[in-house]
Amino acid sequence: MGSDEGSAAMDEPRESETGRRSLEIYLRDHRAGAHAGLALVGRLRRANRGTPLGDVLDDIEAEIGEDRAELGAIMDRLGVAESQLKKAGAKVAELVARLRNLGQLARSVPPDHMLELEGLLAGIDSKGNLWSTLQTIAPSRHELDEARLEHLVGRAASQRDRIRTEHRRRAATAFGDA
Repeated sequence: MGSDEGSAAMDEPRESETGRRSLEIYLRDHRAGAHAGLALVGRLRRANRGTPLGDVLDDIEAEIGEDRAELGAIMDRLGVAESQLKKAGAKVAELVARLRNLGQLARSVPPDHMLELEGLLAGIDSKGNLWSTLQTIAPSRHELDEARLEHLVGRAASQRDRIRTEHRRRAATAFGDA
């Protein structure tokens, strides 16, 4: 065996190891994002209770909770443990967001929640990208159910469409006289 062949054979396990490590980091980052997204949608739902937006957020909050559980199950099947550090970071970010909102209320700024809705949209888009990425690698990973991932991609698109509709309605109300 020539040195090029031996070198290529030695590189394969490293590439596989690198790919595995990258997937672990990717999934852990998304899991932390799922915690933050669920906290955000819950805060928005409570702030908009009794409104059309609040009604939409009721359903989406339940779905995001299911999505987070689904990601946890996928991580379990792949043998990827959740990062407690990243989970804690998501909790700190949620606390900062709550403190920011308290400051707005103290200054009597109307709580239009435009930025929070945009953050929720970004999180939903990111989650849709996660499901699409997992779909891409599913043929080589028996732990991943392609049909289930297709359903999750569709659900993320539905969530995005419902929030985008509410965002536009809220923008027209909040900034219509601007």
